[in-house]
Amino acid sequence: GATPDEPAEPTEPEGTVDFAAAVTVLNGTTISGYAAEFAGYVTNAGFTNVTATNASTWPTDQNTVFYPSAELRATAEAVAAAAGITNVVESGFEEAPGSIVVFLIN
Repeated sequence: GATPDEPAEPTEPEGTVDFAAAVTVLNGTTISGYAAEFAGYVTNAGFTNVTATNASTWPTDQNTVFYPSAELRATAEAVAAAAGITNVVESGFEEAPGSIVVFLIN
C-alpha cells in the first residue's frame, strides 16, 4: 500500500487517452496568440498532433472542448484538463472534422 509520504497516483479518466489524436485549438477571441498558448498547454500534457488557428464559427459562448465520437471522450477529457476547461461536449465541429476541438471564446 501507499505510505503517507508518497504522492497519490493521478486519476485517469475512464477509457484510453490517445495522445496522437488530432487536437485543433480555435481562437474565438481577439487576443493574439491565445490559441497558441493553449496549444502549448495541451502539447505539454503529451499530445503530439496539436494545431492552433483562428475560429471562423462561434457555436458557443464559453470555452469548450468538442469531440466527434464517444471513443474519444477520455482523450477529450484529458485535453480539457490540460487546457483548464470544464465544458466537454460530444459534437463534431465542421472546421475540423474528426478532430478534438478546443474552442476558446473567453
